[in-house]
Amino acid sequence: MSKEIIFRNTANHKGRKIIITPENSMLTIMSVGRIIMYKDTEPIEIQTKEKEYSFICLHGSGKIISENKIAEVKPYDAVYAPKNSTVKILTDNNLDLVECSAPVSEKYSFEHVKFDEVKNDTNLHMSLGKNADRRELYTLIGDNVKGGRLYNGVTFSEKGNWTSWPPHEHTELREEVYLYFDMPKPAFGIQMVYSGNGIPENVIPVYENDAVVIFGGYHPNVAIPGYSINFVWMLCARRENVDRAWGGVNVQPEFLSK
Repeated sequence: MSKEIIFRNTANHKGRKIIITPENSMLTIMSVGRIIMYKDTEPIEIQTKEKEYSFICLHGSGKIISENKIAEVKPYDAVYAPKNSTVKILTDNNLDLVECSAPVSEKYSFEHVKFDEVKNDTNLHMSLGKNADRRELYTLIGDNVKGGRLYNGVTFSEKGNWTSWPPHEHTELREEVYLYFDMPKPAFGIQMVYSGNGIPENVIPVYENDAVVIFGGYHPNVAIPGYSINFVWMLCARRENVDRAWGGVNVQPEFLSK
């Protein structure tokens, strides 16, 4: 099986679909899926087994139930579900979730992270960059949630701006996936993934619902003029607990003083 970098149109299905895995991508630990539910969709049940899970709501509303707790989610809310648990997902509306999972040795606690609280928390919401790289970054599953590997959030750019700037890499510490959302046509962006001499070798046009695997190296992106680039970022620590953190990146040397 070939190892892919780009996965197109990840929302083109009904129900639960695991889309990116170490078997079909450049990832080595993490798996990523998408759950698309409508009023007539039967509840979905997941046995987490040896993995921890995160769920990020992109659209709609619904309930995520586990460990005798009920999380009523709406856009940009997140849920953390521990290993060795049962997760039940249901909706009487429409529901669009990004799902992320990774194997862990420890069992942590079920958590519901509300976006309304995140956006008012200066530890979790950062306004980054100046002028052409201005963007808003929200950490949903991070230091606010005990976990082993997963560290997730969302980024919203200003129109026509760069994000993940200056170019940085965290290859030895964490692998990552970007999944793009709320970029209706004709919007698109350009995602770069490169290493070595600092010259981009992967320059990929990305559209709403596409996902790109950040297998290593620098990974800046940019929106086309007049439109924003918005994405879920899903980090996965290579060493459980040790590498699960924000920061600890290497900036491309040419841009260190910029």
